[in-house]
Amino acid sequence: MRGACRGSSGRQRDSGSGTQAATSQAAEETPAAGETITLKWALWDWNAIYYYQPLIAEFEKQNPGVKIEAVDLGSGGTNDYVTNLATELSGNGTDFDIATIQSVPQYTTLVEKGVLAPLNDYIAKDGVDTSLYGGLVEQVTIDGQVYELPFRSDFWMLYYNPAIFEKQGVEMPTNDMTWEQYDATARAVADPTPGQEIYGSHYHTWRSCVQCPAILDGKLTLADSGFYKRN
Repeated sequence: MRGACRGSSGRQRDSGSGTQAATSQAAEETPAAGETITLKWALWDWNAIYYYQPLIAEFEKQNPGVKIEAVDLGSGGTNDYVTNLATELSGNGTDFDIATIQSVPQYTTLVEKGVLAPLNDYIAKDGVDTSLYGGLVEQVTIDGQVYELPFRSDFWMLYYNPAIFEKQGVEMPTNDMTWEQYDATARAVADPTPGQEIYGSHYHTWRSCVQCPAILDGKLTLADSGFYKRN
């Protein structure tokens, strides 16, 4: 996810003879002839993630006179990035214009602190079709306001060993299984016998492994305080 930061002083007009801070919102600025607006983007793992540079290159191509300054604030695999971004955005006059959001708790915390700008007016102005995000925008809406938009997606796949199912005499998994059927199948193939244990299932420790199944009933959203503060 990416969000726009409030109160940024990082937008710079580069005129060739020095720089001066721009005072209007970045999304509303139009570079004058010979000027360049620089937007500062907080992200993680710059050298490890391949798509940052192509995204920036394409954006700059479509928006002449606007440049993106990428700032790596640490690893996304630890708490480094979350901590560093919170520190950077905690003071007044932060110089970041755009922030990559790593998790829902981080997102809701930044919203509560008032450091992210709502995007609703920009979405309406630019005619962004949020339905193309498959319901994800609604999942991160807080009190009617949207503070971030997705810019990538992940795919979750189930891998299984057919030999284990054949040995246990259990029907192979199917694409239309319910979570109740999945649970029953995992228990059916499990074997607790010492020395030949078979685990029926394994879940990664990433938060999204819990989040995605948890919102399927439609009772809570990812940004609902009753959900993210309990998980």
